[in-house]
Amino acid sequence: MMKYFIAAVVLAALFIAGCQEEPVQPPVDDSGAALRLIDAELAGFLADSSGDSVNRNFITHMRGRDEVPARNTHGQGVAKFKIAKDGMSIDYKLIVANISNVVGAHVHRGPAGENGPVVYGLYFAAPGGGSINGPIAEGSFTPADLVGPYAGATDFSMFLADLHADSLYVNVHTDDGVPPGNTGKGDFPGGEIRGQLRGHLEENK
Repeated sequence: MMKYFIAAVVLAALFIAGCQEEPVQPPVDDSGAALRLIDAELAGFLADSSGDSVNRNFITHMRGRDEVPARNTHGQGVAKFKIAKDGMSIDYKLIVANISNVVGAHVHRGPAGENGPVVYGLYFAAPGGGSINGPIAEGSFTPADLVGPYAGATDFSMFLADLHADSLYVNVHTDDGVPPGNTGKGDFPGGEIRGQLRGHLEENK
C-alpha cells in the first residue's frame, strides 16, 4: 500500500506543478553538445537561402571579450533572426553554452564598444538558476513589441537601418543572486557575453 501512496503523491505533485503559471524551464543540454550546436548554427548561417534577392537573416556570436567591459568567461552564445517575407515580424532563436545563472538576454541599440538601451527582451529568469546550455528561447516579435528608442514603431524601418549600420547587439546577463554583483563567471548582471548583429557571418568572426 505504501508504494501506491507514494506514487499517488508524486502524481499529484506533478499535476500541481503542471498547473502553475510559472514558465517551464528550458531543457538543459551538456556544454559540449551546446557548443557543437552553436558551431552548426554559425556554419549553416550563409547556407540558409530563401531564394529572395534580399537577405532576411541576421546572426550574432556572443562572447565575453565583446562585452563592455570585457568579461573573463568561457560562455558563448548565438542569436539568430529571420525577417518575415511581409516584413512585419521577426523570428528568433537563442542558444547558450558554458554559462550559468542566466537571468536575461536582450537586443540593444548601440555600436561595438558602447553600451546602449534595450529594444527587445529575448529571455528572462530568476537569479541563481545554475548551469544552462542549449536553446533557451525561441519566438517572434513585431514592431509593436519594440521598446526604448523604437517604442511606438509601426514597422521595422528604424530597427533595420540600425542593423545595417552595425548598431544593434545582443547580450546575455547573469546573476548568482548573492550580493555584490559582477564577481565573476555566472554573476555579471550588466552582461557576461555579447555580440553585434550582422547580416554576414564573415563580419562577425
